[in-house]
Amino acid sequence: MVMFVLACHLPAKVPSPRYLPQGQSSLPDLRRDWGEMQQWLRSYVGPLDRGDSAKAVFGHPIAGPMTMQQVLDMGKLHLATHTRQIRRLEVLTKH
Repeated sequence: MVMFVLACHLPAKVPSPRYLPQGQSSLPDLRRDWGEMQQWLRSYVGPLDRGDSAKAVFGHPIAGPMTMQQVLDMGKLHLATHTRQIRRLEVLTKH
């Protein structure tokens, strides 16, 4: 269901207020955090056996257990969603 919502660009509320951005991070801090998350993901994925592609490796708070491919697909859709939101805000602030 989560993938459907993301793929169809349906508006959805965050599942918990703790996921709402507070707007208190600087761009350098956000870049550092992004880099740390990417490094963590690489270190987590690296040891996984490629033969276990159907094995759940993450637990999403809404979607539940997910395989690595599902996690990567969701991440791609999630990033695309936020990119669209940012672009829409850029257009609104220019007018």
